[in-house]
Amino acid sequence: MKKPLSIYVHFPYCEIKCPFCNLNAWEEKKFDENAYTRAIRDELKALTSEMPELLSHYEVKTVFIGGGTPSLFSARAVGGVLEFLAGEFEISNSAEISLESHPASCGREKMRGFYTAGINRLSIGAQSFSSEKLKSLGREHEARLCFEAFENAQSAGFQNISADIIAGAAGETPQAFEKDIKTAAATGVPHISVYGLEIERGTQFYALAKKGLLKTPSDEDCAQMIEIAAECLSAMERYEISSFAAPDAHCRHNINYWRSGDYIGLGAGAHSHMTVRDAPFGLRWANPRNPREYMEQTARGKTAPRQALDAETGFCDCVMMGLRLADGMDLADAEKQFGVRVDVHALEKLENNGLIRRENGAVKITEKGFVLANSVIVEITGKTKPGE
Repeated sequence: MKKPLSIYVHFPYCEIKCPFCNLNAWEEKKFDENAYTRAIRDELKALTSEMPELLSHYEVKTVFIGGGTPSLFSARAVGGVLEFLAGEFEISNSAEISLESHPASCGREKMRGFYTAGINRLSIGAQSFSSEKLKSLGREHEARLCFEAFENAQSAGFQNISADIIAGAAGETPQAFEKDIKTAAATGVPHISVYGLEIERGTQFYALAKKGLLKTPSDEDCAQMIEIAAECLSAMERYEISSFAAPDAHCRHNINYWRSGDYIGLGAGAHSHMTVRDAPFGLRWANPRNPREYMEQTARGKTAPRQALDAETGFCDCVMMGLRLADGMDLADAEKQFGVRVDVHALEKLENNGLIRRENGAVKITEKGFVLANSVIVEITGKTKPGE
């Protein structure tokens, strides 16, 4: 039986980079989509020549085209990439094929084109349904484009649609956020991701905050907004810290990440992770972030250098991802796989504080713990020792 594999494809270009974004996104009003998609094909050819088992031992279960703003690319270009992947890999008949999109590039004809090209899941980066909030986030579009984007996607035939919503914009109150998240729920989409605004180093918002020119809500208000989201989306399942979905609409691609599954990333700045015989604790690599440098590398037939993880790093990565899921993870299995032991006293402390639950070796972060998830994970991974 072939092993499951996910493929991530990064399209890095944006017309305007959002001031809160720390992702690998590059402002380009004009770009050569043919040259970029050719580089993706060249990269995959070079990678599979070095790792031929990718083609013979794996079946692709999910493909995710992210960015940047992939919806700036034509449906023809997106379809060409999918067609190339299908010609190289065995792709499951039930594969989830996702595309990230921006409301301003979700016109009706483009949505139809993406659907015809083979995209069957759409992730729309609405961020808000309030024009005032969108302006505070530095977004260039009006709220009406968000509504039109979902209407166009649904009329094109998409049923598996996700909306991204940000909590904690400058000047936002819990009451205003409640109205926003209720509006998102009213669209009827089966998946909503809610992310707290983070002021990341290297972003425009970080520079403004350092100068005292950006005032965001208090930690208490932000925590209340996440609680409000959970209440307003209670008809959905909160299957991951930031993700709410109908039972059949969980993002299978992201679940593979969270369960430390195998995936390859194609495109500028894309990351890969594989578990192979020579790297039992994980093998990972990342492409150059600059699209021009990436295309120059692929033109030379080169791939990114790969790094074998040690047991401790592999374990920390596994826990960091696995505990994001509401189902948690089997910590006992992870300890056995990586040959490490977690300090039982650290687990007891977290459990006594109501931040985790332990059930037959499995560990789950509680609803209370979700708000402090990063601290919980650090407490667990920071107190390990070699296994016996």
